[in-house]
Amino acid sequence: MIHAVMGLIINKKGLLLIAQRGEHQPQAGTWELPGGKVEPGENALAALQREFKEEIGIEIIQAKPLVKIPYHYADKEMLYDVWLIEQFSGNILGLEGQSLHWVNREQFISFFDFPDNETSRVGDMLDNLLKNRTRCDDDLNF
Repeated sequence: MIHAVMGLIINKKGLLLIAQRGEHQPQAGTWELPGGKVEPGENALAALQREFKEEIGIEIIQAKPLVKIPYHYADKEMLYDVWLIEQFSGNILGLEGQSLHWVNREQFISFFDFPDNETSRVGDMLDNLLKNRTRCDDDLNF
């Protein structure tokens, strides 16, 4: 099983950050939460911090685990470890040439191909986060 981490950043307007996969990556052009694979000997938080520094140039100061999502592809098994980024330093940039975009709740759900039975659960989770969580102070637009 391949273990990967993803981070959810919510700005002060209640928008969520997504990144577009590069041309030479699997599933090129699709949108996803920033993140990447956990390396051998690395824990999930360390992987999240490394990936965010490499991909979007920020230092994660505080993050909280949200959910673990197992996923079965035809050729591999994945475990996605999703975190809420509560505080960071630095400016968000697409350091690997990827497009970055802030989206609202409805756009977020429409960008991803959630199974029908998961769409309402994802929506409920986002509603809870958007109402009750501290948002990052960045107000960047891409």
